[in-house]
Amino acid sequence: MNIEYNARWGDPECQVVLPSVETDYLEIVKACLEGRLGDLDIKQDNKTRICVVGASKGYPNDYSQVKGKRIFGIDEVMEMEGINIFGAGINVTDGKLYANGGRLFSVVAEGRDILEARQRAYSAIAGISIEGNNLHYRTDIGWRDIERARKTLES
Repeated sequence: MNIEYNARWGDPECQVVLPSVETDYLEIVKACLEGRLGDLDIKQDNKTRICVVGASKGYPNDYSQVKGKRIFGIDEVMEMEGINIFGAGINVTDGKLYANGGRLFSVVAEGRDILEARQRAYSAIAGISIEGNNLHYRTDIGWRDIERARKTLES
């Protein structure tokens, strides 16, 4: 029997957690290594973040037809307030972006609450495309939080 340990930050989970950490991350790592993490006062901002992954159509199965297709809109989306883009399966040639994998990028949006963060994330990813209509992403990210917020407002 084999046991596998995964001791890395998960993607996309770290992309919404790490931007909120205001304490020097290297200081946190050092405190972990020295066994004094409990003594460290870790500060975080009060923003809510949501991540939507942009993938090649066909991912996680066969997305070979998307490789080499041009990606449009990322530069413009990166200028939007409260948006960060984290690249993954992208090639850059002569300043142009091309699909080179299944998971291509993550759009991370921040807001005062889940409603604002989710609206920003989906507005941002709507501004990105891959030639031939080859961008795929989930549209249900944060829906449970939206339902909870609605129930709270109704009561």
